[in-house]
Amino acid sequence: MLNPAWTVITDLGTASAFLLFGQLIRAKVRPVQKLFLPASVLAGFTCLILGPNGFDLLPFSSRINQYPAWLIALVFASLPFSSNEIAWKKRLSGMGRLWSYSAAIFFLQWGGGVAFTHIVIQEFRPDINIGFGTILASGFTGGHGTAVAVGTSLATNGWPDGENLALTFATIGLLTSIIGGMFWINWGVLTGSTKHLKEFSKLPKDITTGLMSPGQRESLGEETTSPISIDPLVFQVAIVLTSTLIGFHLSRLSALAVTEPGVPIFCSAFLSAIALKIGFRRLGGIDYVESKTMRRIGGACTDFLVVFGIASIQISVVLDYALPLFSLYAFGLCMSILFFRVVAQKIFGVGWFETALFTWGWTTGVIAMGVALLRIIDAKNKDHVLDDFAIAYFALVPIEIALITISPYLVINGYHLHYMLATITLGLFLLWQSIYNPRVLTGSMATNKLEKP
Repeated sequence: MLNPAWTVITDLGTASAFLLFGQLIRAKVRPVQKLFLPASVLAGFTCLILGPNGFDLLPFSSRINQYPAWLIALVFASLPFSSNEIAWKKRLSGMGRLWSYSAAIFFLQWGGGVAFTHIVIQEFRPDINIGFGTILASGFTGGHGTAVAVGTSLATNGWPDGENLALTFATIGLLTSIIGGMFWINWGVLTGSTKHLKEFSKLPKDITTGLMSPGQRESLGEETTSPISIDPLVFQVAIVLTSTLIGFHLSRLSALAVTEPGVPIFCSAFLSAIALKIGFRRLGGIDYVESKTMRRIGGACTDFLVVFGIASIQISVVLDYALPLFSLYAFGLCMSILFFRVVAQKIFGVGWFETALFTWGWTTGVIAMGVALLRIIDAKNKDHVLDDFAIAYFALVPIEIALITISPYLVINGYHLHYMLATITLGLFLLWQSIYNPRVLTGSMATNKLEKP
């Protein structure tokens, strides 16, 4: 039997080998390039087929289903350190519309998934847990990271199948983001909706292969400490791990002080990181925290999270919930199409396509996928969609963290009707204000005339 430390190294080494394999496939196989599948997804599916839930040919330990919960805590611990200070007075008009549009999607996916489960799915599958409805938003607007967080909360609140189903839905969502996004780009080029991309076939190689050419490469970050004292990367990693450790102990204390399961570790790690960042600022050390490096640490953890998340999916559980999963997915897909084709045009007016495509990417998959799709049609960010989103998302984070944290608990413990009413009402209110009275939500937009297509 392997030493526990070597067990972890073996698991990480195996996942790393298949990440390299996934990148090789992405770089060399043209059909895969056309799908724009990330290396982590290719690695995850390969490990699912060959791993313990498939043919059991890989040297994975029985712990691989635990890694996603650990990794999501690290991702959340890196988040407060990943963003630069926001210049709030810049681009508030674009930010306002994007914020209200994105927040409405948040609330309607969370509340709509629970409502659809309660009204439709429980009619033909009465035994299904009402918490099933939360996996729509956790898999679509959240991705694998949020799916792990929500799935863990569902499991600790009495529904163990929730973890596997949330990961499954996140995987489906990521594929929807990629394949659906490519469909919309082709449609946009054919109909003349794209402003900057006129020929889909002329895409740069770094987008198709995933390999950056020498002229396109950027630095991973700056060295803020001297290697004579402490390695610059170790310094940044130590901050993330310290935040995670504090969060872990805070989570345990909350479980003892209040009740099981306590505050989720990912949430307490996020709060610990915020407190630590405030401490750095008070002590004059915030300039030594390097945001680009922190983003890379969070991105690296996310890649491994996707691999282990997909590899640990239990196919038998998925098959048992096949019809409810398909029904919930069909509902979520219809909602996403409605937002893209109807709502986005009404809110953003002329030039709606670029913003709508980016939002499609991250509200069905992950933010990185939204960025990837946007780069295809607006490689130089001429429409400043990412600038607007950087500010809007800063204001969305509290909503997202709150929904991720409280939704599984409220829904699974009998408050689903109140939850549905609150979230759907908020979502519809934001949509109504965005379309018919945008000045209330967007402040400086009062001086901007919205053009309609």
